[in-house]
Amino acid sequence: MYDDVVRLVPVLATTAFFLALPLISVPGREVATVRTPTPIFLTARAALAQSTYEFEFGSLECEGDCARHEAGFRWAARRRLTHPDQCEGSTRSFIQGCRAFLIAVRERERTVQDN
Repeated sequence: MYDDVVRLVPVLATTAFFLALPLISVPGREVATVRTPTPIFLTARAALAQSTYEFEFGSLECEGDCARHEAGFRWAARRRLTHPDQCEGSTRSFIQGCRAFLIAVRERERTVQDN
């Protein structure tokens, strides 16, 4: 039994560390706040999901064609993301497209709330 406990201690310590990670703040780094989407947010997301990256933002930010930006934009439209910091991907362009979608959704949400 002693051997089982000795083997279990590092596992428990590692698990406790990873459970505490979201609570650890790193200076200069904001933690993405996952929030419950409002009905206005959901409506704005549904409306933008029918659009395209190029229609919303033009091709100024794209390097070459906008295929990777568009892929990130589409990916974000299919996910239940609420904050641009939740975007991930293998290329900078893909992540920019994802972030652009969520930023546009938030801007539409704010516009509706302000009116």
